[in-house]
Amino acid sequence: MPTRRVHTKTRKGCLQCKRRKTKCGEERPRCIKCIKHGATCSFNDEKSSLVVIDSTPYQSGRRHHIDTVEQSLKSDSLSNPTENELSGLESNDCSEYALTDLECDNLRLMNHYALIACETISDSPASLEVWRDHVPNLAFRHAYLLHGLLAVSALHLALTQPSSSKPLHAILAVRHHSVGLSLFRPHLTAITPANVGALFAFSCLTPLYLFGIHRTSTLPRDPLSEIHEVFTLIRGIAVVVTTGTQWLAQSPFGDSLLPQPSDSEAGLSVQVEATLSILATKILSSIGDASLRRTYVAALATLRDCFLLTAQRPGVKMTVVLFPIMVSPDFMKNLGEREPMALTIVAHYAVLLHWLRGHVWLEGWGKLVADAVTETIGREWCSCIAWVAQEVSVD
Repeated sequence: MPTRRVHTKTRKGCLQCKRRKTKCGEERPRCIKCIKHGATCSFNDEKSSLVVIDSTPYQSGRRHHIDTVEQSLKSDSLSNPTENELSGLESNDCSEYALTDLECDNLRLMNHYALIACETISDSPASLEVWRDHVPNLAFRHAYLLHGLLAVSALHLALTQPSSSKPLHAILAVRHHSVGLSLFRPHLTAITPANVGALFAFSCLTPLYLFGIHRTSTLPRDPLSEIHEVFTLIRGIAVVVTTGTQWLAQSPFGDSLLPQPSDSEAGLSVQVEATLSILATKILSSIGDASLRRTYVAALATLRDCFLLTAQRPGVKMTVVLFPIMVSPDFMKNLGEREPMALTIVAHYAVLLHWLRGHVWLEGWGKLVADAVTETIGREWCSCIAWVAQEVSVD
């Protein structure tokens, strides 16, 4: 039985060969088949309506492709194709333009961000407009921000959708955030009016991602190590605000900048004032080293400012960012070493997280950290966190 000839299909042949349904040799400027038939070859037709998509990587090929499309749009043959050209196009040619699974995933994530996830980032109708309309436009000009939006969208799905889809969305979130962070970091040494908005937006997304991603873990959690890691990464992006405050104040993000409390001498509730007073007394009575004592006094003052800011702007998620940004490196070192005084202060910070437990990103964090501190510190510190235990017990 004779062996059947193998036919290798080509998708880049001329229009005339496609119309004849014969294999094109793709010779330029005129293929052999057209020469044999004495036909005009579309390869030699300067008004061909075919648009060849550049196959070079996205960043280098994007401009070339746009120029090619714009040139084709000016051609009469694109708006008025001939009958021969229409009959020569096969339906399976569209497979060259089929979206990959990754592209479909990214489109789905952007759709989820625009419809739902952006609302979980904003804290007011004005900021919602910024995150829904302005930030995506920035993201299409700054790749790290685009990955940041996709990461937060995927993470939101992981936290809110059925558990069966959580691993997939968590993996997508980690991948996008990792890529975004690697692209983001080099810009921290070159902050300008042109990029400060995108850098600030990514910086705002990062704390939400950090708090949210730990909630997707299937491994036993270590809340004290996790909160120290979150603090450390948040501190790393603070340079965007400190460097670009003046530019940001004149941008759509102006209302998102966290001010210092309008009146640092204003009073707090009786319960909060009482527990902060207990902490201040404990610092003075138990910390002998003068330098370490100053570290804790400064951290306690920052904690008080955070409570004041929360009272002035209730429900605003970004109020929890102030504390990790403002505390000193020495405090961070003592927190990493799990010194009782540092843990006790962080237990009070956890109350702020607990008050914001209705936000999907912060759900469960306050009680988790406060309980971990209670299990770690000795009995002599229990009186310092009695109010904390009472607050986080409220669902």
